[in-house]
Amino acid sequence: LRVSKPNRRISGIINMESLHKIGAEAQHYDCIIIDESTRIANHSSQRSKILRKLFRPDTRRYIATANPIPRCPSQIFGQYLFLHPDLYGLNYYSFLAKFFNLDKWNKPYKRKSSNSFFCNSSLEKEYHDIFHSISFLILRTNWLLTCMKIFVVTFLCKE
Repeated sequence: LRVSKPNRRISGIINMESLHKIGAEAQHYDCIIIDESTRIANHSSQRSKILRKLFRPDTRRYIATANPIPRCPSQIFGQYLFLHPDLYGLNYYSFLAKFFNLDKWNKPYKRKSSNSFFCNSSLEKEYHDIFHSISFLILRTNWLLTCMKIFVVTFLCKE
């Protein structure tokens, strides 16, 4: 870890398997960037729960993944719960019931008639509007430049 003074800004790099080791120290972080965010797609996994509890609510949060389109749209819930809990709500089952066709086990399924997981087209639009309100696609050719811009903007906003 690196501490820069006088603002006591702490930055560091840590892998997902070592999250439990940083403990209370995480409360001092200004920003967290999660790579391979599909590893927190399951909102009820131990890793996801630890990650959500470790950092202050005002900590800037970013996620990145090379697989932006999950097998089922409901799989983004865990990632968005970490990023911004208010967007889709805190309850996974309410989220499912609102947007998706559910089978008798409360699992989303594709309706054969529409070939869609969504209850109807207006809810599908609402889901995508929320999804795209805080997400963007970075093409491989622009990756480094975009990451540099994110870090500069984050640093300047904290000054």
